[in-house]
Amino acid sequence: MKPAFVILHNGLKDQCGHYFETSMALAEAAHERGLRAILATHVSCPIGLFPDWLEVYPLFCTDHWMGEPPAPSPDLGRLRIDPYERRYIHAGDVREGRAQVKDLLHDRFHLSGFVNPLPSSAPTPNAPPPRRSRLAWLANRLAYYLMPPAAARVARAVGQVIQDWTPPVMRGEGCARLIQGATRHWRVWRGLEERHPPWRPAPFQDSTHIAQALAHPLEGPLVARAQECLTACNLGWELIHSLVFKRDLERLIAVAGLGPRDHVLLGTAHSREVLATALVVRRVGEHRAPLFHFEFRHAVFPSPPRAGDVPLSAQARCHKPFFDLYREFGPSPRMRFYTDTQELSYDYGVLAGVPFGVLPLPFRTRLMAAPASRPAGPLVLAYIGEARDEKGFPWLPMLIDWLMDSHIRTGKVRFLVQDTLVPRWNPQSCAALEMLRRYPPEVVQLVGDQKPLTAEAYYGLVSAA
Repeated sequence: MKPAFVILHNGLKDQCGHYFETSMALAEAAHERGLRAILATHVSCPIGLFPDWLEVYPLFCTDHWMGEPPAPSPDLGRLRIDPYERRYIHAGDVREGRAQVKDLLHDRFHLSGFVNPLPSSAPTPNAPPPRRSRLAWLANRLAYYLMPPAAARVARAVGQVIQDWTPPVMRGEGCARLIQGATRHWRVWRGLEERHPPWRPAPFQDSTHIAQALAHPLEGPLVARAQECLTACNLGWELIHSLVFKRDLERLIAVAGLGPRDHVLLGTAHSREVLATALVVRRVGEHRAPLFHFEFRHAVFPSPPRAGDVPLSAQARCHKPFFDLYREFGPSPRMRFYTDTQELSYDYGVLAGVPFGVLPLPFRTRLMAAPASRPAGPLVLAYIGEARDEKGFPWLPMLIDWLMDSHIRTGKVRFLVQDTLVPRWNPQSCAALEMLRRYPPEVVQLVGDQKPLTAEAYYGLVSAA
């Protein structure tokens, strides 16, 4: 079995942004070097965007920005996935005759008859069974004792067909969300609730994942300590997203059959994922866990930090409690940390108290068609990537006006701008884009029509600069 290289981008939902391009660059490089390339994405990401040779697992319900509540869990059918079992059998063992298919299935999955063993809101081990389960058990017993055997078998078959054909949205967590939505519409209609209230993450709004973690003998004390620390920092609601990520990571490890020879790269990491991964590594065991690589890309300090004087910006306040917990629980040699610049690595090292390396951003340079000679004409200044407020896109109109008389009207400079934009999260960039549309095409050429660029169009834009 070839070692696996897993690119984990839980914020990858479509072809927009750097998630897609960096993921494909890494996947192609891993595939060319004979590794088993795997891509793990958000549950809403369509797998038709990727080539057939790439294994894609859209399993993750939380994204990097956490601007919305976690998405509903994907429908896994009747498979019970346990990442903490010992699994020594791989698909290569079956192909080479060293094991049978039933051994592979037994090592990875538990098939559990007619019951879905992965309810989204499973009770804690000491809690009594829910009322619906007791009623179902009573109905099953009455059918067994009171109905003729043939009629009972027909009833069970009909029930199984209904269960199999029930849409995923009507199962488990989806059904609860539908009931919650219907209740909210009724309350809005009766005037008991606002029609469009702003979403605010309530602390421990869904305590299912926290209750399950607290009930575990190994995770319980660690999660209780994390809950106490994060609540004191007004970040208690972040723990839910961290534990949801932990659940999805466990599923990825189990489904992909990852082991100590495999690597998992989180290309745009957040510190809440560090806590989740630390819990997984502690339970799996360092001798069986994959090697995790975390790359952080966002600045955390408004000014360079000095020794003994750490300016706590909003980003730093969000990251620091998770890194403090990671050091308190004990750093793991199976977890390594990086940024994409030397300066940013120094900043994160000061904040986190653990060493950070430098991991450059990947590019598929073979797609760049560099001209043999520089064509005659003005110098092209290109803005490449998604238009975002934090990337300085709103400054472009001011820059163009400043260069208009000295460089643009004299034919020395023109601008090439990618206008891929998500207006909801970038209001300043949306206003700046409207200003850029007023310039003639020979001054500012807009590319993309506010849609994600294909790989060929993206590298064509890079080559034209």
